[in-house]
Amino acid sequence: MTALNTSLEKILGEIDDEACDRADPDRAKRRAEFIFHMTDGKDDLERLVRWYQAPEQFDEHEAKEIVAATLYHVTGHLIAAARLYDYVPDPFAASDPQEK
Repeated sequence: MTALNTSLEKILGEIDDEACDRADPDRAKRRAEFIFHMTDGKDDLERLVRWYQAPEQFDEHEAKEIVAATLYHVTGHLIAAARLYDYVPDPFAASDPQEK
């Protein structure tokens, strides 16, 4: 843990502790993975927020980099964290198998 993220990582660990099976022998590893996945995209998310707040301050190349980082890097980590936290259904899956 870095000094900058100690509070955030502590809170995330406590959140994970509430969701996990205390008898799980891999609990510490799972907790560390959850914290990692929840924090690894932090810089990308902060950059996305800055872009949303002032898009005119970024050129097209920077905007594309921000979108790509969000879609490919951040999203992957959030899905991995969600799977560790609980079962994650596809929110966009068609409710009727005939719908697509």
